[in-house]
Amino acid sequence: MVKLPSLMLLLIIGVVSCAPVGTDPKSSGTRSVGPEAAPSRTLVLIGRQEPNQLSATRLLATGIGVAGVLRPFNAALAMLNPDAQALPELADELPKLNTDTWRVFPDGRMETTYRLRPNLTWHDGAPLTPADFMFAWQVYTTPDFGTANSPPHRLVDDVIEVDGRTLVIRWRGPFPGAGALVGLGGAGSSPAFAPLPRHLLQDAHKQGDALAFVQHPFWTVEYVGAGPYKLDRWEPGSFIEGVAFDGHALGKPRISRIRIIFNSDANAALAQLLSQEAHMTLDDSIGIDHAVTLKRDWDARGGGTVLYPGAQGRYIRVQLRPEYARPQALLDPAVRKALAHTIDKQAMNESIFYGAALLTDTMVPPSTQRRLRLETDIPTYPHDVRRAEQLMDAAGYTKDRDGFYVGLAEGRLNFEVKNIAQPRNDAERAILANGWRQFGFEVEEAAYRPSDARDGQALSTFRSLGPTGGIASDDRLLAFITTNIGSAGNNWVGNNTTGWSNAQFDRLMDLWIATLDDTARAQQFAQAARILNEELAAIPLYYAPQAFAFASSVRGVDATATEYIDWNMHQWELTN
Repeated sequence: MVKLPSLMLLLIIGVVSCAPVGTDPKSSGTRSVGPEAAPSRTLVLIGRQEPNQLSATRLLATGIGVAGVLRPFNAALAMLNPDAQALPELADELPKLNTDTWRVFPDGRMETTYRLRPNLTWHDGAPLTPADFMFAWQVYTTPDFGTANSPPHRLVDDVIEVDGRTLVIRWRGPFPGAGALVGLGGAGSSPAFAPLPRHLLQDAHKQGDALAFVQHPFWTVEYVGAGPYKLDRWEPGSFIEGVAFDGHALGKPRISRIRIIFNSDANAALAQLLSQEAHMTLDDSIGIDHAVTLKRDWDARGGGTVLYPGAQGRYIRVQLRPEYARPQALLDPAVRKALAHTIDKQAMNESIFYGAALLTDTMVPPSTQRRLRLETDIPTYPHDVRRAEQLMDAAGYTKDRDGFYVGLAEGRLNFEVKNIAQPRNDAERAILANGWRQFGFEVEEAAYRPSDARDGQALSTFRSLGPTGGIASDDRLLAFITTNIGSAGNNWVGNNTTGWSNAQFDRLMDLWIATLDDTARAQQFAQAARILNEELAAIPLYYAPQAFAFASSVRGVDATATEYIDWNMHQWELTN
């Protein structure tokens, strides 16, 4: 059990001074039926970061993950349940391999057929048809946007409207995810394939002005989607409000209104939950220490439920673009390995997570390793100061009279460790910096401004080391392919913020994307992971437990879920 030290508990407290009705889409994916619930008061959710757009597939860099904020307003062909299984959402049913709905041709090309649910509409009442998916694909593959060279979009050869409810997607080659195109991609994952309202955006897209297109008010205060809630009001810097969408594919939500408030201060978010000003957390808006405090209070008075779902994979980005890397020693693999060997991950775990994090030496998620039974010889870099000294000596670096490493070309090696300001991140940054200083590296600490968290250019042009995190999904390695490198040419949208590029790694990931056989995919994934660790474009740290909390007045939330908890939010109820 995770325990919160009594002093920390006192400090935080001082700062603070019926089962759903209808068909269960978890098992069938069918639309909810049954009597409508009476209008209820507003469900208030706390998000850590305000998004810079509401669409599921982002054309702008978002920085930290905001999938929880986007989910209420978006829908796609498929969605994921808590077991990470795909369920039909806008689709009536999903394609099945080796049937008429998912055909693989002798030359490797494929064709998937999706039939939409009847009478789908957008939030503004306009019909949602296959033509909206055709248009969306045209937008996503526009060279000016960062989605053009990423899967699944670059793997699609054409999208065809057969009739008012049927679309056919033609694929250039095999793609395992072709039968379950979901609507929200997490940080580090491939972009989502979500529809876009052609009737609202087609004219703007035809004008060919990419900057004007992404700055169109549609993406923010005039957003029109197909999710369970439609945008009612957005006060930038404060909150977003939505109202239940009558035409939602799975049935009108039972909670009539939602309000998403934004607070990057986890202590303030905790205070709002304890005072019942808010009902639920989104997107890692409270840390594990706050969650333990909240659980202790709620358990005593029946205030709600606190879960520790999923695990966010934390790692250190290493700047490998020569034009930005300072010191240039970062371009030397020996220095990167020495940096890794001098990190005491267990001490970080005890200090930040009270021992609850899962330490890791690779970028392979634990669930992937277990499911694919990966047996690899991936090189690792455990805490070993002596080995770090040997690496630095062999690479020609020596210490000056003050005990700091210097290089012949650039003098004393001065690193910057920079991440997004947040209490847990602040502690993480300080511990890393102190450990490296003790070893003999000169280290400066810095934090991104709140506005930088949504600035792809700022996140890609850091000078040294950037601790960050991402969803522990199978496709997290896609964040390191060359086509995902963020640059001015793709509006800095790419998830590859280190600038690392390796042709063999790219080839293996291309094969992994296009291979249908699970055994072969496991081998490709393992080989790619080995290359990534050999070159250390990123230094793995641990899988941090996340906190999710909801008040007892919110009914219908799947408390057994480990992730994708909001899959059935249209069935939630809010009691007095």
